[in-house]
Amino acid sequence: DAVEAGAVASVGFNGTTGANLLPILEGAGIPAVGTVPVSPVETSSPVSFPLTSGVPGAFEALPIAIGDEGAQTQALVITDLGAAAAAAQLFVDDSVERQGYELGESILVPPDQTDFAPIVASATQGDPEGMSIFIIGEAAATFIRQLRQSGYDGVLSSGSPFLTPSIIDALGDDANGIQVPSLLSWQKSKGGKQFLKEMKKYAEDEATTDLAANYWLSTWVVGDQLTDIIAAGETPDAATLLGRMNQLENYKTKGMTPPITTTGSAPAVDSPIPLERFYNPTVVRFEITDGELVQRSKEFVNPFEVQ
Repeated sequence: DAVEAGAVASVGFNGTTGANLLPILEGAGIPAVGTVPVSPVETSSPVSFPLTSGVPGAFEALPIAIGDEGAQTQALVITDLGAAAAAAQLFVDDSVERQGYELGESILVPPDQTDFAPIVASATQGDPEGMSIFIIGEAAATFIRQLRQSGYDGVLSSGSPFLTPSIIDALGDDANGIQVPSLLSWQKSKGGKQFLKEMKKYAEDEATTDLAANYWLSTWVVGDQLTDIIAAGETPDAATLLGRMNQLENYKTKGMTPPITTTGSAPAVDSPIPLERFYNPTVVRFEITDGELVQRSKEFVNPFEVQ
């Protein structure tokens, strides 16, 4: 539909169907700006321009988030999503080995799991000092609540997309202190403040997460580039935008990411799989405090390096 409509760009794609979507856009020469790296195609398609480190960065960062809080022995609890869970495990294992942590046997949670008592028992076996949690939906709150009720007091980490306001509200005090690697600086940056202001004005009931911030930033980047294209007297179409996106040099994203450069090869990272168009390998540290996601620092951390 986008090709037939003559779309200038796709913005903020996040999902598991990139292998179906991106070849269509590629055939039409339509740039996909802000694709979230989930599968290899988001970092290999010549029309894909990820602004964040996506799944690789998030899962490399989870062990570091709890390791920085003193958790040398760790556990991973993850919804069993087949190949997606296996990919996440790959990056967690890579990070644990690089940072010198110890990871026990990972706990796979069936998507339809309702009784979390056996999951809690398995996850706490050996009393790990910290736990990374990747559970989809409201089940995340159920697990964390039962985990705390069992007496487990180790440090926890999870990803921003999985800790929606409803889940944080459901957890109450049990949410406080959870470490949350985020893909963007969506609070302590000029762009982040604009994003939050506009979400409050135009989409007050929508969740403010790093994925929402990525959708906003992707749209802002396209608008910024098209403004320059028009000012230069060029045609604001997909071909011109694609050319512009391939020529970014130290491009500023209002502080939401480090400067982005798309000319030449992306910075090499020590990854278990090739990441060719990986323009921003970093994450930002957040923590849940008094029921709110709070950015702990402005600094961008590269989880593919020894911390």
